[in-house]
Amino acid sequence: MDRQHTHFGEPLQYLEDGLLLRRGKPEDAEQLFEFSRVEHSDDGVILADGIGYAVRDQVLGHRPGMDASYYTVVEDTASGAIVSCLCYVPHHMRLGNVDILAGQVEFVSTAKQYRRRGLIRRQIDIVHAWSRERGDLFTIINGIPWYYKKFGYEYALTFRRNYYGYVSQYPPLPAEQAELFTFQPITAEDEDFLYDLRQHAMRRYFITDPLSREQFHFDMFGRHIESFVNPAKFLIKNTEQQPVGALFHNRMLWGGMLTATFFEVIPGVSWLAALPSALRFLVAQGAQITAIDKLPLRACGFRFGKTHPVFEVGDTLLPGVSPAWELYVRIPDVLAFFTALQPMLEERIAQSVICGHSGELRMHWYTGGVHIVLVHGKINVLEAWSPENPDRGDAAFTAAALYPMLMGERSYDELAAAQSDCWANSTAARVLLRVLFPKQNSNLYSFL
Repeated sequence: MDRQHTHFGEPLQYLEDGLLLRRGKPEDAEQLFEFSRVEHSDDGVILADGIGYAVRDQVLGHRPGMDASYYTVVEDTASGAIVSCLCYVPHHMRLGNVDILAGQVEFVSTAKQYRRRGLIRRQIDIVHAWSRERGDLFTIINGIPWYYKKFGYEYALTFRRNYYGYVSQYPPLPAEQAELFTFQPITAEDEDFLYDLRQHAMRRYFITDPLSREQFHFDMFGRHIESFVNPAKFLIKNTEQQPVGALFHNRMLWGGMLTATFFEVIPGVSWLAALPSALRFLVAQGAQITAIDKLPLRACGFRFGKTHPVFEVGDTLLPGVSPAWELYVRIPDVLAFFTALQPMLEERIAQSVICGHSGELRMHWYTGGVHIVLVHGKINVLEAWSPENPDRGDAAFTAAALYPMLMGERSYDELAAAQSDCWANSTAARVLLRVLFPKQNSNLYSFL
């Protein structure tokens, strides 16, 4: 069971210049709302308001498993003002056939006049301790480029990428033809259908947040209407008015684009038929939505990870692809990570070309390593190991290569081709790495 941080306002560290690092408390809700919306806004308050509402939902305990005490705040005791904050979000995740604990660091910000004093590092050290105490196998951050590498993080998971097309490209509905699908706002009666729809869709991915029913209910109906992680949600029905899918989209335009964040249909429904209807619906919605940057609707698209069925049928309708935005990952104890995932690793061997293999693999990441002994396809020994020299062992990786490989983001061959300090020195080692850590797709879009 998750540790509940109930010591609201508990002092954590007394800092120089009259600053106090403490846990958050419910009374911070409005100040954190205002602080977050200002500090996360570079170009206005519309998007930042949405961030503020997401923070307030957490601080007031509306989000299951979260409350104000999962926030660290730095208070200037002379004025009572909050000048820096971040939060720790506990997660239950699924990696293949294994359920694990993981954490997320989010809503990191410091007022400009208080920056470069090490306030974020002090807070991250504290939430890393919370994460370790809970037993998280890894932590993730959705953050700005480079910055979090200072705290042991590396880019290792594709978070989102826009696949889009321009409104002028979309085929109009022929005058004599009715839409095959209609889109209606979801209601409480749709919850079971939507939950099952999402559960089925997540089977195609390696790493997912399975969401409890309580969390799913909050995602569907509990968030503040203006929270930036609360999209507009619609049920898709066929011509017989039977529910066959769902589509969620952002509530604002960005860069003249409206993006869908969830689009799924049940088995038996053709994606080729559903996509044109979805795009025409998005165009109609986009014409009524406020533009953050005052640009009119020019394009519609889908904000997913690396893969989705819609991409297989949308080559002409969705020709544009934006650069991928990746999540930072930190794995503090790689041996514990291997140990927890042993059932998954053995299953991969059993389903591979080396089923029943006996052998060993000594791999390291220059500051540590593991020794794995396989007997008839089962892991007989899994222990810490460090080479006498960095060129010894069967394989080596930097953290920048190891984390993406363990997360299924990149294959061993891709990493070895890109980095000279990522290598395996035998056919057996290379085959084992390809079998144990194949490249796979994950879905972590709905995780706040």
